[in-house]
Amino acid sequence: MLDAAQLARVPGILREIVVLDRQIAGLADHLAAAPVVDVSWGHEVRRVRALRRELSGKARGLYGKAPLRGDTGPGRPTAARAG
Repeated sequence: MLDAAQLARVPGILREIVVLDRQIAGLADHLAAAPVVDVSWGHEVRRVRALRRELSGKARGLYGKAPLRGDTGPGRPTAARAG
């Protein structure tokens, strides 16, 4: 999970996606722990997921599928190949 310093370095729209992912995880934890929940929780989950899908599409348009500057990892160029 990203700490506050790492989150601060993430570009704006991607930061919003990370925040939404955290909200979705919190909602999922609440729903898993409660034997019965109000239907409004379902509406909130759908709203947050739809917003995340929308932002992900916009981010894909802005950044494409290329890795972010300086990132390495699975599916991303290594420092040796990128340099």
